[in-house]
Amino acid sequence: MGGAHLEKDAMPLFRYFLTVGTILLSGLFALSAYLEPVSSDAAARVSVAPTTASLVYLAPTLKKSK
Repeated sequence: MGGAHLEKDAMPLFRYFLTVGTILLSGLFALSAYLEPVSSDAAARVSVAPTTASLVYLAPTLKKSK
């Protein structure tokens, strides 16, 4: 009598997380596509910020001979 009910819903928590996770994941994908910039070069942008190595560079100085 009660065994059939337990066998039917053996993992309700797993099914809940699977359902909610799928809904949230698809919602995030849809939101990401909606908020993506329209310009075509958005994916091709490369950061050209200077590195610390180029900021520390010291030019060699020439010594004057007498």
